[in-house]
Amino acid sequence: MAGPAPSRRKPTRNGRALTDCGSISTAYAHRRRVINGEEQIAGRDSSGLLHAIQKEQQQPHVRIHIASVSLSRSTLSVNFSVRGNIPGHEAEIYAILAEDAVSSNVLHGENSGRMLSHVSVAKTITRVASIQTATERAIHLPLSASLQLANHDGRHLIPFAQAPGFGRVLGVDTTPLQ
Repeated sequence: MAGPAPSRRKPTRNGRALTDCGSISTAYAHRRRVINGEEQIAGRDSSGLLHAIQKEQQQPHVRIHIASVSLSRSTLSVNFSVRGNIPGHEAEIYAILAEDAVSSNVLHGENSGRMLSHVSVAKTITRVASIQTATERAIHLPLSASLQLANHDGRHLIPFAQAPGFGRVLGVDTTPLQ
């Protein structure tokens, strides 16, 4: 015998914690898809997924366009525009500086001794503006010492518009840093 069936495996400490706090029904919950941070669809629910995507397509969206990016040693300067109907006449603009790939050596816990690989890791998330209408803006983001490298290959700028608070994402753009 190869071992107990997956449903009879002893859950990990993290799995037990998730089950105990009631955030998932079992330690081996089915894969879920999240559509724009709002709709959660069970992994095998294709009609639910199609309905959520169609509903999302009917929502108002804005277009963010990065016109230019320039880097100095300690500052990232960005010119961008926002177009389209802004729902509720307000949106917050955020900028993410992301590493394309990062590895981490795990020292403790379930993955102790393993090297884990991660993709699209946000190094900074900064609120850069609050807007009420379509606009063009120039922003200047200070770079922390850890981000002040001569070579920015493998990094991306990702600006996005979001409804106020923790509202839905309204639009996004991305560009590699060089």
